[in-house]
Amino acid sequence: MKKILITILALLFFSPIAFAATTTLVAPEQVLQGNVARVTTDSAPFLKKLVFDGKQIPVFTYNGRPRAFIGIDLVKKPGAYTLTATLTNGEVISKKITVLGREKPRVESVAIPEKLGGNTTSSQNELVASIAVADTDIKKVRTGGAITWAQKFISPLGAMTVTTPYGYGVDIGAHVLPHKGLDLKAAVGTDVRAMNRGVVKIAKEYRSYGKMVLIDHGMGIQTLYLHLSKINVREGEAVARDKIIGLSGETGYVSGPHLHLSVRIGGISIDPLQFLKLFNP
Repeated sequence: MKKILITILALLFFSPIAFAATTTLVAPEQVLQGNVARVTTDSAPFLKKLVFDGKQIPVFTYNGRPRAFIGIDLVKKPGAYTLTATLTNGEVISKKITVLGREKPRVESVAIPEKLGGNTTSSQNELVASIAVADTDIKKVRTGGAITWAQKFISPLGAMTVTTPYGYGVDIGAHVLPHKGLDLKAAVGTDVRAMNRGVVKIAKEYRSYGKMVLIDHGMGIQTLYLHLSKINVREGEAVARDKIIGLSGETGYVSGPHLHLSVRIGGISIDPLQFLKLFNP
């Protein structure tokens, strides 16, 4: 029997749903903003093409099976969206996936350090402008046309202790910024390792993000490491999984030393903890 498995990780929401008469689908009917989906076919006909909400999602091969990851934006409007899969025999199957809004995020006030001008209106506006500059550079990065990795993604630190989770609001005074990543406990000088094989696309310092490394892993999958005290890689360099790419620090807009980790899929920043769960047995 034709079988397509779609697992959408959504903060422990799991329930089986029927995708088509000839296909078995395992998925939640509801997925929260900021989470990520994994689409896998494990027998012929295999997944060939996937479209979610009108956007084509790259399909790649991992562990011998076609797969695709779908990022759900933190601010994506709640509602029903169409997921359409085209199989290698030409069959097209569709399903409505409901995106649920998260609970109203907790907002934390984070003072702007004196090195960035302190809590003045001008420094608050300058911080927002500098974040826009960094985000523009990130959006300009072109992803590779094939995945660069063959093993699961790993933690960038020996242990992951979350100090600020994904999805919080950061109040800087005149603005509240969405926290589209994880803050991880890390003393200055802690080794920061590449989560998987890839190519360094950005290795530079920004006023807001501090010393930052962006690694492209191909097919729209990218990892970002912010507030480093030292960068050990250069742009264009191919890096191995677990390579020390830098040292954690407190550069840029921070209230203390830590590592900010972001994961982007198709240009969408998703919850890194949910992403890592995609590779659990």
